[in-house]
Amino acid sequence: MKRLPLFAFILAAFGAFAFSFPKEEGNMERWALIDGVFQDVTSIVTSGEYDCDATTEQIHCLYDGNNGNPVSPIETKFVPH
Repeated sequence: MKRLPLFAFILAAFGAFAFSFPKEEGNMERWALIDGVFQDVTSIVTSGEYDCDATTEQIHCLYDGNNGNPVSPIETKFVPH
């Protein structure tokens, strides 16, 4: 019973490290909803040849995968240069 606080501390430290390191930005795919279809835009995002323009649509500029989680603010639209 004396070691329970130590065990809790070690478990908390492990959890903090396990969930605090995001993937590196350069290795992540980026997808955009273009004309109602998800398209892989990783190469365009990597080159920086795009904008996230304001829109009234309830969409996000970028997603982390096909039908994935949004990684940009809502009401922004992907526009390649």
